[in-house]
Amino acid sequence: MSERAEQDLNVRLIVLVGLAGALLVFVVIVALEAWFYSLEDAQVYRKVIEPSPEPLARAMADQQIQISSYRVIDPARNVIAIPIERAMEIVAREEAAAAATRPAATRRSHER
Repeated sequence: MSERAEQDLNVRLIVLVGLAGALLVFVVIVALEAWFYSLEDAQVYRKVIEPSPEPLARAMADQQIQISSYRVIDPARNVIAIPIERAMEIVAREEAAAAATRPAATRRSHER
Protein backbone atom coordinates (compact mmCIF):
# COMPACT_ATOMS: atom_id res chain seq x y z
CA MET A 1 0.00 0.00 0.00
CA SER A 2 2.88 2.37 0.50
CA GLU A 3 3.68 2.10 -3.22
CA ARG A 4 0.06 2.98 -3.98
CA ALA A 5 0.21 6.04 -1.74
CA GLU A 6 3.36 7.26 -3.48
CA GLN A 7 1.72 6.90 -6.91
CA ASP A 8 -1.49 8.77 -6.00
CA LEU A 9 -1.71 12.28 -7.37
CA ASN A 10 -2.12 15.10 -4.95
CA VAL A 11 -5.01 16.85 -6.72
CA ARG A 12 -5.21 19.68 -4.23
CA LEU A 13 -1.54 20.52 -4.74
CA ILE A 14 -1.91 20.40 -8.54
CA VAL A 15 -4.94 22.71 -8.43
CA LEU A 16 -3.18 25.04 -6.02
CA VAL A 17 -0.06 25.24 -8.20
CA GLY A 18 -2.22 25.75 -11.32
CA LEU A 19 -4.19 28.58 -9.72
CA ALA A 20 -1.05 30.18 -8.36
CA GLY A 21 0.54 30.01 -11.83
CA ALA A 22 -2.55 31.48 -13.49
CA LEU A 23 -2.65 34.27 -10.91
CA LEU A 24 1.04 34.98 -11.46
CA VAL A 25 0.55 35.16 -15.26
CA PHE A 26 -2.41 37.52 -14.77
CA VAL A 27 -0.42 39.80 -12.46
CA VAL A 28 2.52 39.88 -14.89
CA ILE A 29 0.21 40.76 -17.81
CA VAL A 30 -1.45 43.57 -15.86
CA ALA A 31 1.92 44.90 -14.72
CA LEU A 32 3.31 44.85 -18.27
CA GLU A 33 0.22 46.60 -19.58
CA ALA A 34 0.50 49.31 -16.91
CA TRP A 35 4.18 49.75 -17.72
CA PHE A 36 3.41 49.99 -21.45
CA TYR A 37 0.76 52.67 -20.92
CA SER A 38 3.03 54.69 -18.65
CA LEU A 39 5.77 54.58 -21.29
CA GLU A 40 3.25 55.52 -23.96
CA ASP A 41 2.08 58.51 -21.92
CA ALA A 42 5.70 59.56 -21.41
CA GLN A 43 6.33 59.41 -25.17
CA VAL A 44 3.20 61.42 -25.96
CA TYR A 45 4.26 64.04 -23.46
CA ARG A 46 7.82 64.13 -24.81
CA LYS A 47 6.81 64.33 -28.47
CA VAL A 48 3.52 66.26 -28.45
CA ILE A 49 2.94 68.21 -25.28
CA GLU A 50 6.45 69.22 -24.26
CA PRO A 51 7.74 70.75 -27.53
CA SER A 52 7.17 74.44 -27.89
CA PRO A 53 4.52 74.97 -30.56
CA GLU A 54 5.90 78.40 -31.41
CA PRO A 55 8.24 77.32 -34.25
CA LEU A 56 5.48 75.20 -35.76
CA ALA A 57 2.95 78.02 -35.47
CA ARG A 58 5.42 80.43 -37.06
CA ALA A 59 6.09 78.04 -39.96
CA MET A 60 2.37 77.52 -40.53
CA ALA A 61 1.75 81.28 -40.50
CA ASP A 62 4.55 81.78 -43.06
CA GLN A 63 3.03 79.11 -45.28
CA GLN A 64 -0.43 80.66 -44.95
CA ILE A 65 1.00 84.02 -46.04
CA GLN A 66 2.69 82.39 -49.03
CA ILE A 67 -0.50 80.73 -50.31
CA SER A 68 -2.80 83.69 -49.65
CA SER A 69 -0.92 86.68 -51.06
CA TYR A 70 0.45 88.04 -54.29
CA ARG A 71 4.23 88.15 -54.49
CA VAL A 72 6.99 88.38 -57.08
CA ILE A 73 8.87 85.13 -57.62
CA ASP A 74 11.21 86.11 -60.46
CA PRO A 75 11.12 89.76 -61.60
CA ALA A 76 13.43 89.08 -64.55
CA ARG A 77 10.96 86.62 -66.06
CA ASN A 78 7.80 88.34 -64.74
CA VAL A 79 6.83 85.36 -62.59
CA ILE A 80 4.43 86.13 -59.76
CA ALA A 81 2.59 84.02 -57.21
CA ILE A 82 -1.13 84.48 -56.78
CA PRO A 83 -3.33 83.39 -53.86
CA ILE A 84 -4.42 79.77 -54.01
CA GLU A 85 -8.13 80.70 -53.99
CA ARG A 86 -7.64 82.92 -57.03
CA ALA A 87 -5.65 80.20 -58.81
CA MET A 88 -8.43 77.67 -58.20
CA GLU A 89 -11.01 80.12 -59.61
CA ILE A 90 -8.92 80.63 -62.75
CA VAL A 91 -8.39 76.90 -63.29
CA ALA A 92 -12.09 76.17 -62.75
CA ARG A 93 -13.10 78.92 -65.20
CA GLU A 94 -10.60 77.70 -67.82
CA GLU A 95 -11.76 74.09 -67.44
CA ALA A 96 -15.41 75.11 -67.75
CA ALA A 97 -14.64 77.09 -70.91
CA ALA A 98 -12.66 74.19 -72.37
CA ALA A 99 -15.43 71.73 -71.51
CA ALA A 100 -18.01 73.89 -73.27
CA THR A 101 -16.05 73.75 -76.54
CA ARG A 102 -15.46 69.97 -76.47
CA PRO A 103 -17.80 67.60 -78.33
CA ALA A 104 -20.27 65.72 -76.08
CA ALA A 105 -18.51 62.34 -76.43
CA THR A 106 -15.14 63.85 -75.47
CA ARG A 107 -16.75 65.71 -72.57
CA ARG A 108 -18.06 62.45 -71.08
CA SER A 109 -14.62 60.82 -71.21
CA HIS A 110 -13.01 63.82 -69.44
CA GLU A 111 -15.66 63.81 -66.70
CA ARG A 112 -14.56 60.39 -65.55
